[in-house]
Amino acid sequence: MLGRITKVDQNPAGEKRFHFSTRESLVVYGVGVVDRSKLEVGAQVESIVMAVADGKAFSQIKGSYIKIKVKGQTDADNLKVGDHVVSSLKKVTKEKISSEFIGRAGGKKGPEMSEGERAAQSIRQSVNEEAQRELEGVKALATEHGAAPADFDASLI
Repeated sequence: MLGRITKVDQNPAGEKRFHFSTRESLVVYGVGVVDRSKLEVGAQVESIVMAVADGKAFSQIKGSYIKIKVKGQTDADNLKVGDHVVSSLKKVTKEKISSEFIGRAGGKKGPEMSEGERAAQSIRQSVNEEAQRELEGVKALATEHGAAPADFDASLI
């Protein structure tokens, strides 16, 4: 499992509780990298598209939990979930942040991957392949003891 500790809480007795995420954007870029209070109108930010609806994209600023609305893209831009985009902030309030689409990160169609992203993707692929091999081994062992292969849900790994 590839993930990142996003927060650590400590109770009065000194025991620690760790918050953990496997969300790809948080694993690669971290959290708390962007200070919301320092965001201002006119600043350019990179974000990852999380949803597209009614001509607007809703994305998450890289390195944070901060969500923004991205307007101004055309049908020709063909934005999809997972695309990395650059936008200029147009409105910054406590409640919401809106921005104007500038283009894709790196100026290419589709998601642009940094060296760190490629490394994380390689690790994630390796972990998934290993988990698949282990699942096949468990299925074989369980089948020897009377379980049916359909009893296993590969989507859970």
